[in-house]
Amino acid sequence: MITSLNKYNFVKENLITEDYGSEFLQYQFDLGPQPLGGGYGFAQDPQVSIYGFSDSRYADTYSRNRGMTKQLQDMMDYVYNGKDYVNIKNDRFVEDLDFFDNLKILRLKENNMGYLDVFISFDFDGNELFGVYKDFNWISKPILKSEMFSDPRFEYVDREYTLKLSNYFYKVLNNWFSPELGYYKNLQEGNSLKNNMGKLYKLKENALVELVEVGSDGQADLKIKVKNELYTIDKNNYYWFKYRFEKVKDTIK
Repeated sequence: MITSLNKYNFVKENLITEDYGSEFLQYQFDLGPQPLGGGYGFAQDPQVSIYGFSDSRYADTYSRNRGMTKQLQDMMDYVYNGKDYVNIKNDRFVEDLDFFDNLKILRLKENNMGYLDVFISFDFDGNELFGVYKDFNWISKPILKSEMFSDPRFEYVDREYTLKLSNYFYKVLNNWFSPELGYYKNLQEGNSLKNNMGKLYKLKENALVELVEVGSDGQADLKIKVKNELYTIDKNNYYWFKYRFEKVKDTIK
């Protein structure tokens, strides 16, 4: 999707870099030194990071990353094609849309307020950049914070551009977090569902469940059927669903 942007001569001096021990990663985004280089955000809890499945025999770290990144890219294309951008004139953000690529979720972290901070990376003209949405699932729509907005290479990026990019990635991520209906395999022992009385039901590893409803009444929740009984996954657990379950097939005979 992205090749080059030859009309811009980017200056490489005095820039924030995303290498090992990056001050930007360590202090602004709380990712700490990255043993695999820029863009690899580790979490100790395997349930909150696409790079944290090393203790699961069901998931290969890099193949899962490729699959998730491909899904996010498909969402970017879907959101882009769903907008009437063709009729918008002299819009620098719209002109740049084709240069955004390779969106990744590096880490989900529950903050002190009980909401999720979503750490991301993305490419712009082949340059890997980082960002974070604080309180992603709070009642108010979050605003993307990114090094791109203070990078001297992109001094033309103004507040309007920032808001448009923030809304664009937010919609892509929201679409990605929403799973498809169908059958899923539980990847970890003890993942919990709630029945209609609020009682927790713990799943066994490899248990098969059926996702029958997504986002009832506009809420971030999932309806799961297990042995003809309905259960709910909601709040922060809604956003971790794709990390904890693996889609297996559309129907089970």
